[in-house]
Amino acid sequence: MQSKYIPLYCGNRFFRLHLSLLSIMNLQFIKYFVTLAETKNFTQAAAKNFVVQSTFSTGIKKLETHFGSPLFHRDKRNVSLTNKGKALLPKARQLLAVWHQIETGFDNLESKELKVGLLNNILMEAILPRIHRFKQQYIDYTFSLSEGNETQLMERLTKNELDCIIIKDTPINKQVLESIFLYEEKLTLAIADHHPLANKRKIELKALQGLPFIERRHCTLFDEVFEELHRQQIQINQVFSSDNDELVRGLIALEVGCSLMSQPIQAQPGIAYIPLDGVSFTSRIMMIWKKNHHFPALDKFIKS
Repeated sequence: MQSKYIPLYCGNRFFRLHLSLLSIMNLQFIKYFVTLAETKNFTQAAAKNFVVQSTFSTGIKKLETHFGSPLFHRDKRNVSLTNKGKALLPKARQLLAVWHQIETGFDNLESKELKVGLLNNILMEAILPRIHRFKQQYIDYTFSLSEGNETQLMERLTKNELDCIIIKDTPINKQVLESIFLYEEKLTLAIADHHPLANKRKIELKALQGLPFIERRHCTLFDEVFEELHRQQIQINQVFSSDNDELVRGLIALEVGCSLMSQPIQAQPGIAYIPLDGVSFTSRIMMIWKKNHHFPALDKFIKS
């Protein structure tokens, strides 16, 4: 008769682990347990496992029910291991290490390339930290980045030519696609830093009347901007149109004109970014991927 237990060793100590603990769900509970033991904080531990606190707490309770005993002492300020929790911790870590070896073996059979599509002229400074964290943690994975408009990227995602796309928030078929919020872009007036308007703390849209203006064709808020200009009967003096934000910034610094752009994280010489007063052009930037297209590289990037 086949045993319902598997042998594991912790140092020189031997113990038996019931096979029921090897279900994916129970492995997740074991991860919850180890994280809580390390952080001693339910909120932080839930965040590290990318779940809400109620889901995390339920997982801990189910694990305690499985063992028939509390694994943690709880009060309003502190979380600490019980004696049974202390006994379980090294065994739980060993179990997760074994599972990690199994996953690593399968990872070696999977694609190590991640293909990411980016919306034209997206604020790359907001995306680069995520890419950097991923590359630091998973040095054996390669990145393939490509740009396009929303329609092009969504079509390539549908054809599995891209693993995920980063675009402006848009309605999606939630039966087919999944998404997470990344950050928010908000337009400001970008103008040469020695222009008379550059000293203002805020500026109304009507100040654009007659100013030399550079149109950004791939702006994610292009339609909203020009609808508002039309509504307020503001006539802009368009002197140039471009789909390249780096060129637009260069022309602004050279006083060719001004434009409406998101303020970069790092200051740029020659350009002042002034918040708009009385109107807000804001877009939520999302990462979108197909539900049935999960593999280790993508899962790691989503969580990075």
